[in-house]
Amino acid sequence: LADHARAVRHRIGGTTSCGSDQEEQGAALADRRPPEGSRRTHQKAADVAAAVAGEINARYLPNTSQIVIRKEKAKMKLLQKTGGLRQSIMKTLKEVIKDGAVSDPDMWPCIRSGIKAGINSFWAELETEVERRLEDAIFLQSQNQQAKSPPGCCCGLRAFRAFVLHHFRPHDRSIFGSLKDPVFLVIFILAALPVYGIRVAVFSMLLLFLLWPGPSDEHQLIRFILSLKGSQFLTAGIAQALVAAVSYFYCASWRTDDLSACIREHGPGTVGSVWFYLVDYLGSVM
Repeated sequence: LADHARAVRHRIGGTTSCGSDQEEQGAALADRRPPEGSRRTHQKAADVAAAVAGEINARYLPNTSQIVIRKEKAKMKLLQKTGGLRQSIMKTLKEVIKDGAVSDPDMWPCIRSGIKAGINSFWAELETEVERRLEDAIFLQSQNQQAKSPPGCCCGLRAFRAFVLHHFRPHDRSIFGSLKDPVFLVIFILAALPVYGIRVAVFSMLLLFLLWPGPSDEHQLIRFILSLKGSQFLTAGIAQALVAAVSYFYCASWRTDDLSACIREHGPGTVGSVWFYLVDYLGSVM
């Protein structure tokens, strides 16, 4: 519309424009001191161009929403027309991957059938995800819906939630970049302490932040489950087993004269309250 108005002005006034171009040309005309008749001609051309631009805006701008709707409908039709082609490409790609995965002639038939079944199950989820991402990338309506912030209050809690999740699960840093972040290190260390219910409290807070204000993201929830179970395996499993082994080794090596008393004093489960271990275990299960 701006280009069209500018072209109309050029056709009417020859050298007339709007905005900064009009000011620059007005300054140049003032320096050259054109005749009075020439200035009146340029002023008349500017008035006519402004009137034409107003008519163009009044005629076309109210129809902007209709233009956007038509564009979205055209995108939808294009997506529907190319649906068969996308399915054909995805099916061909699936067959190529399946043939490559079971290309070993010595592979057992049960293993071969299991691999094919796994690829088929995974491919159905992949096709759904590809279609959803394609729609999100094409349709303006879905982009606006995702960009809209969820309703609610508690701006301070929202800011704290964004701060914690961004530092613990950043979208723009790898694990090596996260290790340079002191906030990530603090949360990671607290999430690795299986005593006094600290680990359960940290993961409960993270789960609350992932579920609230909603809707929750399936990918983020799966990452949370893997992180929780991985932390439980490392801290409540391997770490506690190492502590127990070191305790037994200490008693068997340096307290051989009173082995039973040493185990009762320094053995596994004697340090700390049993309730804290019970809270950590039940919290990890729940």
